[in-house]
Amino acid sequence: AIGLAATFHIVGAWLLLSIVLGIIGVLLVGLIVYGGVLYATSAGNEKQVDTAKQVLTYAIIGIVILAGVGADTVVKRVVASRRRRAG
Repeated sequence: AIGLAATFHIVGAWLLLSIVLGIIGVLLVGLIVYGGVLYATSAGNEKQVDTAKQVLTYAIIGIVILAGVGADTVVKRVVASRRRRAG
């Protein structure tokens, strides 16, 4: 069994990770909105259209990466929880 202090450190680490992932997610959604506004207001300006497409592409790639990290984190947390119960 793990001690109380170790449990608090684990919970604190998960909480910190959740907060950081949440902030990054909000920033990525903001980038999608920004890219959409750029695209909508481009008025045929090819340079602005290209910039908007680039912002949207990178934001979507970031969301895919964030989703992968989030899924990996959830799986690790579930496995660790089951190990503590079994052990």
